[in-house]
Amino acid sequence: MARDCVTGWYASEQPSHAFPDKVRDNAQLLNRYIAKEIGSELDVKELGTCGFWVTPDLEPLVLLNQNARQHCMWLVIEGDNGTGKDTLADALAGLGWDVVSRRSVVREREQAAREQEGQRRFEAFLEYNVFCIEQARASAWPSLLVRCWPSTLAAGYADGLLAWSRLVCWGEECRTRFVLPGSFVCLRCLLEQRKTRIEARGPVRGIFDDSGLERAARYEAALNHIATIMPNWLDVDTSDLSPMMVASRVLNILMPKESKE
Repeated sequence: MARDCVTGWYASEQPSHAFPDKVRDNAQLLNRYIAKEIGSELDVKELGTCGFWVTPDLEPLVLLNQNARQHCMWLVIEGDNGTGKDTLADALAGLGWDVVSRRSVVREREQAAREQEGQRRFEAFLEYNVFCIEQARASAWPSLLVRCWPSTLAAGYADGLLAWSRLVCWGEECRTRFVLPGSFVCLRCLLEQRKTRIEARGPVRGIFDDSGLERAARYEAALNHIATIMPNWLDVDTSDLSPMMVASRVLNILMPKESKE
């Protein structure tokens, strides 16, 4: 099936459907539009047979997603506040990933942990992390978690609940005790851009939307340590990148080396 390199059409005849502009430029809406029209998610080259148009900028993203989903059954998105974790989760959800962290039963567990204080709060989040891992592993689809035990340890250290020596001990225990995902994708971002993103959320912000310099430094130090003990840790700098560019970069690094050659 040929594609006209000028118009971007797939299939030999002009398709009967074209993506509206907002869909063409948004990976999350792409699959929603396809699902609404034909009720399924198809290979990018099969879309033309159903009368759909995939623009050149979306084509590599869809292809990368198909490959990444075949080789990484579940992953964890890590990173401090304002680095783009939820935005990346939105993009991957639109590409068919199961965002386990957004299930109602998982949100209820998270809220219960947040209501605790001090050391009990730290322990409650570790219990919550175990529950999330079980949910992700049981998913019938490639799945992801927004934050897991690395965030719990990093927040514990940043908020003064853990001394550095305890952070190191907990890191080793979690690494050996918990089932590990295919990858930890840790998003990084310049502090000033993080502040701008957090402020853009308006007056209603998350409970962890603290962009203070001292806390940020402690949180990053904790994540840097955890990164040194995890063989499947991947850092992605989201500074100055659009959501689609971040999604493309993440999907690309999730691909095994042999698939890129």
